[in-house]
Amino acid sequence: QLRRGWDLTIVLNTVSHSLTSDLLAYFSKAKYVLGSEHRVWDGCSRNFFYTLLSPYAAEEKHQSERNLDVVLHVGVASRSTAEVMHLTQNEREQAFIKLKEMGLRAGKLVIGMHVGAGKIPNRWPLEKFSALAQSLHEEHEAEIVLFWGKNEGELAEEFCARVDFMPIKIAPARLREMAACFTHCKALVCNDTGVMHVCAAVGVPLVAIFGPTPPELWKPLGEKFVAVRGQDETTASVSVESVRAALMRLLRTEAETSTQEMKAIK
Repeated sequence: QLRRGWDLTIVLNTVSHSLTSDLLAYFSKAKYVLGSEHRVWDGCSRNFFYTLLSPYAAEEKHQSERNLDVVLHVGVASRSTAEVMHLTQNEREQAFIKLKEMGLRAGKLVIGMHVGAGKIPNRWPLEKFSALAQSLHEEHEAEIVLFWGKNEGELAEEFCARVDFMPIKIAPARLREMAACFTHCKALVCNDTGVMHVCAAVGVPLVAIFGPTPPELWKPLGEKFVAVRGQDETTASVSVESVRAALMRLLRTEAETSTQEMKAIK
């Protein structure tokens, strides 16, 4: 499929430059290869894999907008900066069946927690994740759905050892299966990692904990997605209270919005 002979191949380089992406673009045999003029390889005067070079804006921009800048160079504009993943009804139903089999109880406040992140500095300490889960379980009888990434099983084990209840554990699965499980949560608490964008793409409210990375450049765009960042740019300095407060505000706002929408329909 790669070598079918495409008219246009697009490479989205913003904060890094991927040689793999460049090679895939090259072997696609596309007539035109579009990429950013930014992030030139050392010793080179231009990104020579690309036949079309989009200009790089000097001003600070959100990364979604930087990606859109690349395709804007060939006249492709977007009316929205939202991240979107379309799930089928069957995918959502199968996820609900899975959660029910794992012990999900009807009528409970369901909060998802993804405790992993590929970059260690981006991880919120497990003792804080578990403390937040314990307080939500005790004060709101919340069901906690626990997610983690590949090779992060020890994080899930440590989380479970720190709470006095059994969360619903969803082992690493295919991307769309995980996304479908997210849709049955009222909100997700996660680290600054790819999961944050998957959650936002299916429209589930989230609170993301940030450390080294500036959320104004990386947090999914939209009021349903909230970032809490440590004052010293570390996740360790983010308090349980601040994340809990952000989550409660988000849940209240979502509840008020739903009520207003129901009244409008009536």
